[in-house]
Amino acid sequence: MTGKELRRKFLEFFAERDHLVLDSAPLVPREDPTLLWINAGVAPLKPYFAGKAEPPRHRLASSQLSLRTTDIENVGHTPRHHTLFEMLGNFSIGDYFKREAIVWGWEYLTGVLGLPRQDLWASVHPTDDEARQIWIRDVGLPAEKVVDDETNFWDIGPGPCGPCSEIYIDRGPAFGCGSPDCRPGCECSRYLELWNLVFSQFNHLENGEYVPLPRKNIDTGMGLERIASVMQGVNSNFECDLLFPLVSEAARLAGKRYGTQEQDDVAMRVIADHLRAITFAVAEGVLPSNEGRGYVIRRLLRRAVRYGQSLGIGEAFLHRLVPVVVDVMGDPYTHLRAAAPQVAGVLRAEEERFRQTLAEGTERALELVAAAREKGLDRLPGRDAFLLYDTYGFPLDLTADIAAEQGLGLDREGFEQAMEEQRERARAARAVEGWDIGSPLDMLLGQHPETDFVGYERLEEDATVLALLPGDTREGNGGAHEGGGAAAGEGARQEGAGDQVPTQAGARALSQGDRLLNEVRAGERARVLLDRTPFYAEAGGQVADTGEITHGALSARVLDVQRTPGGRILHLVEVDRGTLRVGDRVRAQVDGDRRLDIARHHTATHLLHRALREVLGSHATQAGSLVAPDRLRFDFVHYQAPSPAELRRVEDLVNEKIMADLPVEALYTSRDEATRMGAVALFGEKYGDTVRVVRMGDFSLELCGGTHLRSTGQAGMFRLTSSSAVAAGVRRVEAVAGRMALAWVRHQEELLAQAAEPLGVAPEQLPARVVELREELAAAGRRLDSLQASLLGREARLLAATATEVDGIKVVAARCPLPDRGAMRTLGDEVRHSLGSGVVVLAAEEGGRAYLLAMVTPDLVGRGLHAGRLIKALAPLVGGGGGGKPHMAEAGGREVAGIPDALARVATEVRLQAKQES
Repeated sequence: MTGKELRRKFLEFFAERDHLVLDSAPLVPREDPTLLWINAGVAPLKPYFAGKAEPPRHRLASSQLSLRTTDIENVGHTPRHHTLFEMLGNFSIGDYFKREAIVWGWEYLTGVLGLPRQDLWASVHPTDDEARQIWIRDVGLPAEKVVDDETNFWDIGPGPCGPCSEIYIDRGPAFGCGSPDCRPGCECSRYLELWNLVFSQFNHLENGEYVPLPRKNIDTGMGLERIASVMQGVNSNFECDLLFPLVSEAARLAGKRYGTQEQDDVAMRVIADHLRAITFAVAEGVLPSNEGRGYVIRRLLRRAVRYGQSLGIGEAFLHRLVPVVVDVMGDPYTHLRAAAPQVAGVLRAEEERFRQTLAEGTERALELVAAAREKGLDRLPGRDAFLLYDTYGFPLDLTADIAAEQGLGLDREGFEQAMEEQRERARAARAVEGWDIGSPLDMLLGQHPETDFVGYERLEEDATVLALLPGDTREGNGGAHEGGGAAAGEGARQEGAGDQVPTQAGARALSQGDRLLNEVRAGERARVLLDRTPFYAEAGGQVADTGEITHGALSARVLDVQRTPGGRILHLVEVDRGTLRVGDRVRAQVDGDRRLDIARHHTATHLLHRALREVLGSHATQAGSLVAPDRLRFDFVHYQAPSPAELRRVEDLVNEKIMADLPVEALYTSRDEATRMGAVALFGEKYGDTVRVVRMGDFSLELCGGTHLRSTGQAGMFRLTSSSAVAAGVRRVEAVAGRMALAWVRHQEELLAQAAEPLGVAPEQLPARVVELREELAAAGRRLDSLQASLLGREARLLAATATEVDGIKVVAARCPLPDRGAMRTLGDEVRHSLGSGVVVLAAEEGGRAYLLAMVTPDLVGRGLHAGRLIKALAPLVGGGGGGKPHMAEAGGREVAGIPDALARVATEVRLQAKQES
């Protein structure tokens, strides 16, 4: 069976058993700051398993793309390690449990796929007698083929976890180690794990504690690439139809044949694996960068390039593999087809830059190795290796090779220390800022329904205060415990023993700060839950509304509004006067002027998005946005700076649609219908079965939950204010609309008038006057250059006349009479030219610092004299350092008073060099 058939048959099998088949969630987690990537089939479902959100159905199935880099060094070297892989899984949230999971797994493998029953084995946790008996009693597996495995407890960090049972296939003695004790779990490759059935009954909290899940759940995972390799009778995942087309294309581009040389085969497998991961990530808008997810993608891309170079591929090639990924994975991942051009563009630009950087990095690596040798070190310092890794993307093995060629080892411990320090910095940078509105709040507020948002229709609403929480506390600041048990971090965990949980069973559900209040007084802040609200919660790039909540003598300012994962809207308020109490009937009023300014910018954002795609091409899709009352910011995919003419066309098109006063309508429909209508959806955004579509005449149609104008004419005016680069293949424009556009235009007029006034011309005459001034300045510059050239020639001849001979070598050592270092270099060239053959050392003072310049004529360089070594000997006399090439070198230092000593030392150093070379 092909990988495509296996995926389809798996999902059909569980759909027939009343499972809702889910699309693969984006690789970038939504509303889960604990994960950098979706790394398992269960990861997108964590809120359901933890009881923090209601699933669309209690039986689910999916084929989920996942990305992990924990074993990146093994990728390509083993048959089954990957960064990107696809996980087939069936899930039960409080529905069926162990028996159904085991029996259905057996039915699929033996009935649908036809795997031989006699070749299948199972492992269970030693304490899981229930699972063992199901295998023996209900499935009929011989007892000797159900083995204990202490590692059968599935846990990848915060989230659902529990004991598990794994299904293995015996590939035969030819793949074994020959030991009579060989069985599932052996290090040899005879027994291949196919499917992991996790009996999820605990929740692993971020503080390390384990608490029972509200309901017993099932989470299973079977690697699609792995089962495809078994069904297709190949020995490696890389040889199945999901990956081998990429391996083959890499071989073709390299002019090599797969299977001929293991070192080349490893390179081809790494390229195939990494290219898949890069393609999917970039298609989601993750771009190569130096932090977070972008850093992971940059690292994968650079590793692939390095392996391509090892195959002899001397030019950018990764972009040429993107169509192969699309051919293999484009069904069911249809977004790849639309994203392919921009993915290829990003990869090509990034690879070309890296190849240039790699050349520069090799030069830097040689310099660091030379410096280490000069210091008498036997190893290249780890921090130097990390500098190469972090700045130039040098793999550690490449640095080790360069060092070894020069007779040095490598301080790997120092490298790892520097790497860990960077990881700590990255972890700190990824810390979630702002409110922590994680799902424990929804658990605390569980008695209250989702907030009824009425802000599309009106800006004022009478509402009831359902709950109050502290307004300055984040989850995780406290340690309230329920029930008995040891404090966090104490006690031993009893893995897999039925419903038994870690001894710290009194795990913290909420921090001490996350408590319900009865009232909030003047001067205090709180988060307020209302039964209904006109306030828009920050989402989709649009900032939150502000305004006030009033009730009799009460007046509270609404400063921010956020939505919890459970759909409850919390208002951060500061009470100015009176007291706010639970149960109060209040008046919630949005700042209408501010909301209108936000709406102007949001409607303008939709017009801008469409205009960019009209002018630049359909690839110019959104990569990020900000909609605020004072401006809008829009990031989009494009591989070069738009020209001024293109930006003008975009601005004109937006204003044309504003003046056309197109109606702005919002309608609700199914996701499938919206797609048929041609509505633009942002890949990776979470959309339910019913979506809100915003239409602007026949010009723009997008899925959007934001607030908008009634017609485009209300935007008034639109002006682009800046254009810049954000990352490789991503551009950013900023713009203003409505009142802010008018204010911006007036400010530009004021600047123009201020610039024209000192020149004594009207603003409209300023361009012509600037041209005149530039011509006058250029003429004056030419006269100055002529005078300076004449002066330099005269000074050069005078200095050349002061030359002394040192062992037959003419030497000039003098202070530079000119005012800056640039002039000193020019003067040095003139003196060297006047000498014909000799050594020139000039010194100057600028800004309270001393500067030295050394030059050696080519004939003396050929005899072994070296300006870099000369300047290195002189620099300490002025309290600094420096270096350079044989013919020219420079140095700087803090001690101006040392200039005479440095100049006096020149003859001695020239004599020493001359003797050494003779």
